[in-house]
Amino acid sequence: LFSFLSNTHKETIMKAVWNGLVIAESDDTFYIEYTHYFPAESVNMEYLQLSDHVTRYTYKGQATWYNIIGNDKRFRNGACTFRHPSPAFATLQNRLAFFGNVKVVKSDHERNQGLLPKIMQKMTPGKTYTHHKIAPQQQVPNAAQEQEQQQHQNPVRGNGFV
Repeated sequence: LFSFLSNTHKETIMKAVWNGLVIAESDDTFYIEYTHYFPAESVNMEYLQLSDHVTRYTYKGQATWYNIIGNDKRFRNGACTFRHPSPAFATLQNRLAFFGNVKVVKSDHERNQGLLPKIMQKMTPGKTYTHHKIAPQQQVPNAAQEQEQQQHQNPVRGNGFV
């Protein structure tokens, strides 16, 4: 229905920042109509206060709005959610979007703080690395086994090999 509805790549962490405060941060936003929708559990609800403002969108449903409060400032109707979105926009349920002077940007946090960064620390800059997928039962040959396999695959004539 809408070509501009997409889920952000899971390796990209987005954050919503207002007045020096990180209001939300997630690697699971939906990008719809040039707006990121954050999962409710990724939103710092201590900065949000339910507003009395409600709007109705023909295709999305009814939006409930929140004021954003923090650092002695208030931004009226800076966030919204669709508690009961239309069926076409069911992915918006339990998600919040931010507007106005709330900046949504890529986070500077690393997505994967597990094995990959540890491997990358051991890599030599400028060296080319390749990735080999190994089947679960397949063993990686040691250097002697590898040399023996090569000799059988590429026999040298005149040195006792056929």
